[in-house]
Amino acid sequence: MAKINSPSESGLAEAPLSDTEREQLALYYERGLEDVRTLDTETALYKYREYQAEIEKAARVAKAQFAKGFDGSQPQSGNFGVSTIRPAYFGYDTWANCPDAQVGTAVDWIDAGTPDNLSGSSGVDNPATVGEDAVHVILGVGSFVGDADIDFTGETVNRERPKTEAVRFRYNDQPQTAIETWHNFRNADMKQRWFDTPTILTEDDDIYAEFIGGEAGTEALYLIGLSFIEAKPMRQLVPADVAGDGSDNIITY
Repeated sequence: MAKINSPSESGLAEAPLSDTEREQLALYYERGLEDVRTLDTETALYKYREYQAEIEKAARVAKAQFAKGFDGSQPQSGNFGVSTIRPAYFGYDTWANCPDAQVGTAVDWIDAGTPDNLSGSSGVDNPATVGEDAVHVILGVGSFVGDADIDFTGETVNRERPKTEAVRFRYNDQPQTAIETWHNFRNADMKQRWFDTPTILTEDDDIYAEFIGGEAGTEALYLIGLSFIEAKPMRQLVPADVAGDGSDNIITY
């Protein structure tokens, strides 16, 4: 695990990106991260661009870890690719399966037992572990609760408000600062809390996360960030096939 206030100071092994690989990453910014919700805005893309140095750092770390070339979002065999973080990469079938928020009590979110496909004991002593096929750069956290849907009559449905007041991560047994989310989730259209300090997770890094509710009820938290994954495991479609108990998986326990 690397806390990357300055990408040059993380201490992780890196392999330089070629001009072609840098072009592939730039292409992913423009096509893979396009904000398709509103025609005239590119807020999500602009936010990812703010973390360009950290994202390129993660790509170089992934190239060194995999000893393979980077080939964009649809990599050919023998290379590795990039995507936004799928829930499957952290053990969930869907982020909507996040446990319900509780007021005054910390709720386990990411560990060895809470997600759908990481069978084990939950809690701080049983984190999830990143497998050898993945390098993640975590940039923030968001909530899907409160996203308004329009039904076939034109009526807006699903007006439920986000519940989470704060989240806290623990990387490799090191507890991190509790990060307030209430204002960002309640008073913004995107319901996202982008972190001042991103984190890169590499092979064998442990992650545990929990949250606490400002009010009780259903929540659907998700990680904001990018995953660099080897081409073969990137072909996996079914979340249960992504996780396992061996080191050659994307996420393990």
